[in-house]
Amino acid sequence: MSDLNRCTIIGRLTRDPERNGSAIKISLACNRKYKEVDETTYVDCVAFGKTGEVIEQYMKKGQRVGIDGRIKQNRWEDKDGNKRSKIEIVIDNFQFLDSKAETSNDIPF
Repeated sequence: MSDLNRCTIIGRLTRDPERNGSAIKISLACNRKYKEVDETTYVDCVAFGKTGEVIEQYMKKGQRVGIDGRIKQNRWEDKDGNKRSKIEIVIDNFQFLDSKAETSNDIPF
């Protein structure tokens, strides 16, 4: 039996999408209010292929978006030999969540 690795989040882009080889990288700020305290979690995400192309072309800093994907942990050693790791979401699907008045007229849907 396989394990399940699915993640769905809603947040706003903290910067415009960035290309890194074939990967398109974005970062989302996900806000939560808990007992009168505002809490923000920043989540790094990556997309490939057609999904990445659409994200790169139409998403901009500040846009609200829903992301569905899987969690991936990257591991490496830094230049000093220290073990490092980073978790990111590999995007399978996404949804623009701003109203049409809040987004560019260039988006084809």
